[in-house]
Amino acid sequence: MADLWSVESRWLQVLDRNNMVGEDYRMRAVMNHENLCKEQELTAELEATLAETKYALRKAQETIEALKLAQERTLMEHEDYLRHYSHENGQHRKLKREHTRQTSELEQAREENAYHL
Repeated sequence: MADLWSVESRWLQVLDRNNMVGEDYRMRAVMNHENLCKEQELTAELEATLAETKYALRKAQETIEALKLAQERTLMEHEDYLRHYSHENGQHRKLKREHTRQTSELEQAREENAYHL
């Protein structure tokens, strides 16, 4: 009968060991499932953040394009103004030279007239 008790006790030990191994695997499975759920949640948050960042980037690029257009428009206006001003300035210089020439001729004529009197 002792042999039966020793066989049964060995089987009980094997069953206990198997139960402990099974519990360990179940515990690992539960922890892995929890980690999977956390990672899925984090992935969803990161995807939402990525979408927001892409939207912000698109808006920033649109703003940059609008600013470039405004800059080009302003540059063209300044070039037009400078072109107009330089043309007017050139006309002003011509008039000033003509005035200086005529004034000098008038002075010469006065000097000659004063010399003859």
